[in-house]
Amino acid sequence: MKGQQIPYYYEDDGQLIAFMRMGNESVPATPSQLRKLVLRGSGESYYSLKSRYDFGNMLFTKLKSVYKQRTGNTFEETDYESLGLIDENVI
Repeated sequence: MKGQQIPYYYEDDGQLIAFMRMGNESVPATPSQLRKLVLRGSGESYYSLKSRYDFGNMLFTKLKSVYKQRTGNTFEETDYESLGLIDENVI
């Protein structure tokens, strides 16, 4: 049965080992799988995490160039939110 506390740990010789389900087995989680499990256990995902970079310091020149090349349109300020790069909390 699925439990409430993700990730699930087993203590062996004083060391905690995180496990995850693979089919009908429980297998030790890799470091990257453990990070995903910790996020999921906290109700977050990688994509919901806030960046450590200040949005105001970013130019996004490559994004704007590729966007123009592929769509023929100029990248607008509103496109940042449309593409999920910022939310309403970014000033």
